[in-house]
Amino acid sequence: MMPDQLDPTANILPRIRAIVLLGGSVRPTHLSAAIGRSILELPITAGRSLLDLWCDQASQLARLANRQLLVRVLIDKAVLPPKGVADHPQIELQMHRDPFELRGTGGILKDATADLADDDYLLVAAANQVINEPLARVAESLASLGGDVGVVAHEEGQPSNIMLIRRGVLKGIQDIGFADLKEQAMPAIARNHAVKVKFYSQAIGVPVRELKDYISAVRWYHRSLKHDPQSANPFAEDGVATFGIVEEGATFAATAQALDSVVLAGAKVGRNVNVVRSVICPGAIVPDGVTVMDQVISADSPRTAFRRQASGV
Repeated sequence: MMPDQLDPTANILPRIRAIVLLGGSVRPTHLSAAIGRSILELPITAGRSLLDLWCDQASQLARLANRQLLVRVLIDKAVLPPKGVADHPQIELQMHRDPFELRGTGGILKDATADLADDDYLLVAAANQVINEPLARVAESLASLGGDVGVVAHEEGQPSNIMLIRRGVLKGIQDIGFADLKEQAMPAIARNHAVKVKFYSQAIGVPVRELKDYISAVRWYHRSLKHDPQSANPFAEDGVATFGIVEEGATFAATAQALDSVVLAGAKVGRNVNVVRSVICPGAIVPDGVTVMDQVISADSPRTAFRRQASGV
């Protein structure tokens, strides 16, 4: 590796070659099974998916690094690949499905970046999360540390799901077998390379796995757009709805309400329905005059999932 110059940021930022989004899954969740699509295709705002947000963030980083960036989404055999997104000239979006079973995030990361140079840097992040800190700003902060690996941490050192890695350090990961990035690969890397930490006072990302995570993440994102002070706490609840997303292709009665909820294309929601902190999936039919609260509703949901409305929600 080249010796660090006096300005680590100027040295490292131009060498960021790719953003790698870890989109695999240890096990399917109730939410991912019900929606019939990749978690990355879930809407975060009207007409904008989680993958769209990542592409927007990647484009901003590409402009900062003054080069086109690869954006590789790593998925395993258990995960549906996301469909295409709007064209972003600053990035090249690629899907990578690892052919090996039980390779682990470290192994998959090594395999999927074998075509890159040892001195190229990768910004690696868990794909199934919403971040409310600009990715370009995070990358700049990590580059300023000047190490082989820069890790975002919060809450007294708890590591985050975002890190900047020089590709050459991955060469020490075994070519065959399971190698988890955090539990196995990173301790070994730290023994031989400079691993540095950037501390944030609050988490800069909220995972999207189950229903509660997803709703909290979208609430957090919408509050951050409005510069709401509660955006500092992704799980803050004050009883006031922050968003309601009804995808094009859903049937949603004019007298229905979506309160901190998402209605996906292909769902049908009847008259005088209140949907609260819930996701209505393709093929689901919500009958007139009911309330759905804190649930994922699919075509297979029993009628006991609905309750007749009382005087209010």
